Amino acid sequence: MGTGTPAESQSDLPSAPANLRAESSDGEIRINWDDPEDFSITSYDFRVRVVPREVWTPDWTAIADSADRTGVTISNIQVGVTIEFQLRAWNSNGPGPHSSVVVTAMNGPVPPPPGGGGFGFGGGGGGDPTAPSAPRNL
Repeated sequence: MGTGTPAESQSDLPSAPANLRAESSDGEIRINWDDPEDFSITSYDFRVRVVPREVWTPDWTAIADSADRTGVTISNIQVGVTIEFQLRAWNSNGPGPHSSVVVTAMNGPVPPPPGGGGFGFGGGGGGDPTAPSAPRNL
């Protein structure tokens, strides 16, 4: 048999994001995950689909400047729509397995982030909180 190179390559990929969770209000969905403390991670990307629809729109979207992030906010989600959100980490060897969470967009005030930061594409301090754009009119 072979040397097991594909299995070795798999172990060099980042782990799936742990403890993926979602909160929703006012047509925004906040997605958080635990800090993996994996310094090999270079970025994250995500994809979204309306449940039970099977088409991902778009397929995978990179989160700019995301290596140290532990949260994102997706805006302009129609209230009452249920989405599935998938997230995966990348390192120099490629993408790791994804984690998923399902959430329904709700009305109401947006709750403050626990711990005072880490949400949104802009991160805990500065940056452009709207880049990259999330899927619209789901």
